[in-house]
Amino acid sequence: MFKRLNHKINIEDYSLLDKQTQYGHTVDGEFRGIVYYNVQAGTDLYQLIPEQYRADFYVSAFRINDVIPPHTDTYDRTTINVYVETGDYVTEFYKPKHNNPSKRQIDNQVDGYIFNDKDLLLAGMFKAKKNDAYVLDVSCIHSVRPYYKNLDRTAINLSTHVHDFDSVCSMLQQTGYL
Repeated sequence: MFKRLNHKINIEDYSLLDKQTQYGHTVDGEFRGIVYYNVQAGTDLYQLIPEQYRADFYVSAFRINDVIPPHTDTYDRTTINVYVETGDYVTEFYKPKHNNPSKRQIDNQVDGYIFNDKDLLLAGMFKAKKNDAYVLDVSCIHSVRPYYKNLDRTAINLSTHVHDFDSVCSMLQQTGYL
């Protein structure tokens, strides 16, 4: 599901560039949800991964400002998130209560789904601190919820649709980050 890397990664110098995609809704003219961006970061996240696998990954960023319901990600299988603004959010992972949980897709979801809370059991959770880095299996059902209040949560991430969670964990062990 997820593991915290054994090194904090300090990314003070980054710029959010053009928007890639977003998931959420608009309330009183303000978008609420998650927005993915191309990013220019002063820290090379590719150093986390052995050189022979780097072409299978890409760097982007996301900003969250609302509850992100239980879902599986579109396109990506595994991501390494470095949290630059934590926003007091908790990431929760779930297991289905039964073999056929209720799920739906929103317009721009390609292969991911949104799941109904009533069909899920909490399987694990974490609350990241600034500069924490976590590797996440985003093919597993997960959500992001404010612990206390909705602030902005921003992370720079290194993602892959090629490698599964266990393979990426093995790569991180090879480079000394797990």
